[in-house]
Amino acid sequence: MLIAKLWSNYSFRTKLSILIVSCVVLPTILVIHNILNLAEKHLVQRMQDTLQQSLGILEWQVKQVEQFHAHIAISLAEIVGNTNIDLNDPVAVDQQSDILQEIINNPIKISFECSFYILTDAQGKTIAQNIQILKDDFDRYPQLPSQEEAPPSLVYRAVAQPKKIEMGTLPIVNYALQQGKILSGLELLNYDLLQHLGIDRQADIGERFQKIQGLPINKQPVSAGIYNINKGKIGLGIIVVYPIKREGKVIGSTIVGTLLNRNYQIVDTVRKISGATTVTIFAKDWRVSTNVPYPDEKTRAIGTRAASEVAEAVLDREQIFLGNTNIAGQNYMTAYAPIYNYEHQLNIPTKPIGMYSVADSEVQVREVLMKLALTGYTVGISILILAVGVGLIAAKTFSYPLRRLTEFAQQVAQGKQGVRLKLSNRRDEIGILTRELNQMATSIEQNLIKLVASEAAIKEAEINRRHLAQEKATQLEATLQKLYSTQSQLIQTEKMSSLGHLVAGISHEINNPVNFIHGNLNHASESVISLIELIDLYRKLYPQPRPEIESKVEEIDLEFMIKDLPKMLDSMQMGSQRIRKIVSSLRNFSRHDEAEIKPVDIHSGIDSTLLILQHLLKANGEDPEIQVIKQYGELPLVKCYASAINQVFMNIISNGIDALRDAQKNCADWNKEPIIIIRTLVNDDRNLVVSIADNGLGMEQSVIDKIFDPFFTTKLVGKGTGLGLSISYAIVVEKHGGKLSCVSAIGEGTKFAIEIPL
Repeated sequence: MLIAKLWSNYSFRTKLSILIVSCVVLPTILVIHNILNLAEKHLVQRMQDTLQQSLGILEWQVKQVEQFHAHIAISLAEIVGNTNIDLNDPVAVDQQSDILQEIINNPIKISFECSFYILTDAQGKTIAQNIQILKDDFDRYPQLPSQEEAPPSLVYRAVAQPKKIEMGTLPIVNYALQQGKILSGLELLNYDLLQHLGIDRQADIGERFQKIQGLPINKQPVSAGIYNINKGKIGLGIIVVYPIKREGKVIGSTIVGTLLNRNYQIVDTVRKISGATTVTIFAKDWRVSTNVPYPDEKTRAIGTRAASEVAEAVLDREQIFLGNTNIAGQNYMTAYAPIYNYEHQLNIPTKPIGMYSVADSEVQVREVLMKLALTGYTVGISILILAVGVGLIAAKTFSYPLRRLTEFAQQVAQGKQGVRLKLSNRRDEIGILTRELNQMATSIEQNLIKLVASEAAIKEAEINRRHLAQEKATQLEATLQKLYSTQSQLIQTEKMSSLGHLVAGISHEINNPVNFIHGNLNHASESVISLIELIDLYRKLYPQPRPEIESKVEEIDLEFMIKDLPKMLDSMQMGSQRIRKIVSSLRNFSRHDEAEIKPVDIHSGIDSTLLILQHLLKANGEDPEIQVIKQYGELPLVKCYASAINQVFMNIISNGIDALRDAQKNCADWNKEPIIIIRTLVNDDRNLVVSIADNGLGMEQSVIDKIFDPFFTTKLVGKGTGLGLSISYAIVVEKHGGKLSCVSAIGEGTKFAIEIPL
């Protein structure tokens, strides 16, 4: 009651101001809040996607290092094999020990230095070895480098150990010797083997203190003993074993491996490439290589253990963990994946032996979210201030005429005579009310003069005035009802328009029954014309239909249907023809019915490929349209495998489109109009030549030299397989006896030339 009383005492201007501001403020707050929530969810999702991509880069980097090891092991085995020394003959091995040791001491050089290069006999005992340990102070924990520093260069020192080390005790070595197959992977190395190899000091990190006070149970490390790490003395290494055979019998092996404990080259390289805040490799749940900062913020957090929620998910349930967790006392957004040993590659059931991890600091995430919220609320407050200002001005503008009318009415009520409102050309209710009030004032003055003589006339005038006011109120109510009706119609129209767009989008994708539709549209058109003629004839013969028929005619809007139905059929005819054209182009591109070699129109195949790629050539957002220039020569029909040749066109043109889009996005200095030029001709050797050129950034010679190698790609992980040009090369060269070449230079674009004998 008190609120209603206070509200009724406010002026019209105050009430109008409050209503206008409220109508703007509340929706604005809700919209800004929802936008910020959506932006936060999008940001978190994008960061999670980035972490998964970084995790893939880490796994790929480890695989690359593993391949380097395999390359070295194979090279050493080939050199040893060329010596024709029987590794199972102790006398021969002893006589040629200097030669074998010289081979092991001089492996091929790669960018990644290994921990040990070993030659064994068929039982896995070492007969020559080159073992190295990091030249480091193992009594101190390593200093944490900044994220801007380049990955550290490893410095090793040689380790002299007695020969005949039992490498066969390592399961991967034993299995490789028994099966005679090369094996590689990450393996756990026990402390006894590490001691025999002389690298136990590098592996012995120990279990480092972790503060768990105040942390939930799932954020704390698991209890000691659940995952056996031998008090922090086990090793995690990349191992490659290559059996050496003579006459089909295994006589020995080469073993190349790297101990990852305290080796930070991989994790620091991946952090530099991916941009992740931290990268870690675990043996079980124990950090052996990481750039996670310890709570002292000076040293690497090696020797610390993962949170129990992570270890249970990855090591026990063999799942990828993606979420927030505690790392060495700090909260991070993380991604973890399991590490398996060689048995996993052989489909032997086995549990993970460790984990990969990448993470971004939650502090950085919160800073980004705070900046986002600050920006959003700043914009929202600016809008609110502007809305309040506009609302107050609007309220003042709308209330001013009413205030004038109120003051005029008060003056008339006080008995002042001769007071009149200034007339204007306004035709709205205010203008009408102004004129009526002036007339009312005149009437009041006349009635006051006649008051004594004609009280009845005054009462009649009052009745007339009230009646007039009632009419105006009725008129205003009718106007409001009309506005509400119009608004409802507009809303319904918009709903139908949206539904129409949705149905059109769905119909565009349905082309399976297009032949049936296209074949029956002409008959349908003739039938519709006949029906319309029948309706016209019926209406001429029966101009006064029954009420039920007339009501139905109005309900279905027959006149509109008669006008619109032929247009609708024409539209359906055009749509079916468009679908048939697209389907025809796709058939022309794939040519599954032309598996044998036969004469085909090369230009038709190129045009079909361009039609399929049209959506990539069109302008998209900030990316301009890619212009395709065709310079077709006069060509005869060419005998070839049409589907295969079309695949070559698709691969090369797609690469050209990708190159131009990458130049637009990644090179600020590149401001050319993107162009692809396709030229065809018959050269002097009577060979068909098709050249496809773009004006992108071009390639270095080192890239061109490998461009047709299988699995070689310059694209990001997950963006390309590296097989497109390799397959194209095989189609042109091997299948058609032709040539496929590439010419490119930095800043001058790239040109592919396809040459096929006629």
